[in-house]
Amino acid sequence: MPQTKGFAATEGSDIFPFHPLHNHSAGIAVLPDKTLLVVFYRGTGERTADDVAIWASRRDRSGKWCEPVVIADTPGFPDTNPVVTVAPNGDIYLYYGTQLDNNWESTLLKQRIGRIKGSTGCRIDWSRDQVVHLKPDEDAFRRQFLPGLKTVYSDAKPVDIFPKYYAIQEERSQKRLNLRLGWMGRCTPIWVGSQLYLPLYHDGFDVGLVAMSSDGGATFTVGGPIVGRAAVQPSLLRLTDGSWMAYNRNNGPGPMRILAAKSVDGCKSWTLATEMSLPNPGVSVSVDRHADGTIVLVGNDTEDGRHSLAFWCSRDEGRSWSTATMIEAAPAGSEWSFHYPNMIRLPNGNLGLVYSRYAKAGQTIRYVELTQQQLKA
Repeated sequence: MPQTKGFAATEGSDIFPFHPLHNHSAGIAVLPDKTLLVVFYRGTGERTADDVAIWASRRDRSGKWCEPVVIADTPGFPDTNPVVTVAPNGDIYLYYGTQLDNNWESTLLKQRIGRIKGSTGCRIDWSRDQVVHLKPDEDAFRRQFLPGLKTVYSDAKPVDIFPKYYAIQEERSQKRLNLRLGWMGRCTPIWVGSQLYLPLYHDGFDVGLVAMSSDGGATFTVGGPIVGRAAVQPSLLRLTDGSWMAYNRNNGPGPMRILAAKSVDGCKSWTLATEMSLPNPGVSVSVDRHADGTIVLVGNDTEDGRHSLAFWCSRDEGRSWSTATMIEAAPAGSEWSFHYPNMIRLPNGNLGLVYSRYAKAGQTIRYVELTQQQLKA
């Protein structure tokens, strides 16, 4: 397994001081004026707390982050897992989930589209605020999902575990509502021209998929499931030959590795998600490409715990990876944790990274810029 080499830790900034509430799952976008917008959720918990809302902070051209403000809130319901992207026409697209009964499987996916106002702060004039109605092809989903489970769990241990799990998933997949609710974002959406690719996942089915829109988010078509041993929270990368990779969190049994799947038909169908050599302790990862062509994959470089965050580089389209370079680390079992990365390419070609940063003092979202020099270290 690749070892970790360190670099002089994270020269970055906490977007706000350590906060006593739960602050988590940040997304990042570059605005038309080249300032940065970061979104995250904050509340007294996650899905079990009804005060959770979507917050945002903006970094102005001087590098200063504004005081976070609420940009989406469904009173009496938790709102979580925001992702944000900017369309070619400059519109801001925000996606987040509202849990109807405080369970992930009840998530209602929502969309807000608007424009930023002013050169500082987070005033956004929303022109669209709606539910995203997803309608996977039921028969196609089951044809890919159920046989895929049998394949990836063919050597599962202990042997009596999988039949029970399969029976639950088979029954779940027969109910139409289960297929249309529960889809959530986590990783950065991608635009290819006017086509939007929105990676989603489902904690009930333990799969990911990609929703695609060619009409500015008015309607979506839904690709097939990314099936693995609980492969969730896909982070998408388009390769130079036009194919796609999805790098997934491993929520299943060991070995605890990042799970990778490939699509050669524009995210409509996927190979089974199989284990890479890179470790993953059941936490989301993020992938993007530096302007020099280097692919950068960020994740927790352990099989157990979120106390170390690192990145790997590939210069051959993901066929091989460098040893891990530390972003931030603390002793295992300490009060510190660093997790849930999201990246975006910056106007200068570097990568802007945000992640959750927790300590005894509270929780914050941290921003770090990964430069070409650091990627070559």
